Amino acid sequence: MNEQNPPPDHLARAEYFQKVQLGILVGCLVILLYLLVALDSANLLLLLMVLIFMALPLTAAFFIVGRKIKYWEKPYQMYSREFSYKPKLKSGTQVPVEVEYQFPTAVNSPAVLNQIHAAADQGLRQAFAMRSAALDYEETRMLLAEVLSPEIERLGIEVFRIHIARIQLPSSQYHSVATLFSVDTAAPGTPKSLATKAN
Repeated sequence: MNEQNPPPDHLARAEYFQKVQLGILVGCLVILLYLLVALDSANLLLLLMVLIFMALPLTAAFFIVGRKIKYWEKPYQMYSREFSYKPKLKSGTQVPVEVEYQFPTAVNSPAVLNQIHAAADQGLRQAFAMRSAALDYEETRMLLAEVLSPEIERLGIEVFRIHIARIQLPSSQYHSVATLFSVDTAAPGTPKSLATKAN
């Protein structure tokens, strides 16, 4: 699953056409040099044929290739959509998760988004059902990236980004994190029991 916009393969094609364009430019310069050297020649018909059948097509090709370079270097116009999930932990506790997906506007169709949503929902349910504590933001994003990669590839979506907007942790887990944070930020040398009591 690729998050870079424009995609790497687009940039690779743009780089290839840049090399082609450079080759055309060199060809045009060689023809121009030949015409300058041959100006003293009396055979004007030959010079005219060289100009018409070689120089002009190469010049046109130079600008056509330039348009292709601009096309492949142009990033996709992106669209974002939020989805909500409610996977349950091993204990049965529900963990609401809000996720924002970013993708090219051409992908914004109900059928495609429903497939992505279904795959993500199934992956989150299976992963959370085997855990006693909820995943954090980065772990959840990495899980969704792993779960959705085959689906994104199958659908031919060239740019896809995942942003975890919100995870509503269970109250017990939130209390544990808050207590740990207060202990870690207490003054050096303060016993943990005193640090907890002070908060």
